[in-house]
Amino acid sequence: MTDPAASEPDAETLLRLIETFEHELQRFHGRVLSPDDRVAVSELRELWSKLVDALISPLDRVRTCASCKRSHLRTGPRCVYCWHRFDAAAALGAQNM
Repeated sequence: MTDPAASEPDAETLLRLIETFEHELQRFHGRVLSPDDRVAVSELRELWSKLVDALISPLDRVRTCASCKRSHLRTGPRCVYCWHRFDAAAALGAQNM
């Protein structure tokens, strides 16, 4: 028997998958020509955004330090355990998800 928890993706993997899906939705919206279809895709994107905010949003507030590999809340420019400085561009990118 396999452990069900072992097959679950970690927070960073989930965030990457969400980001990829959102990117594909955006690309799809740009390819749709019919105004009615654009409205339907916009509504789908809005519903997806609400779902992510409701279920996955807490994951966005957690980050893993590349230096000590510990996870903690996204509170500042440094790891709260080892004081490793986070990359500013990466931190801004993660906040804009």
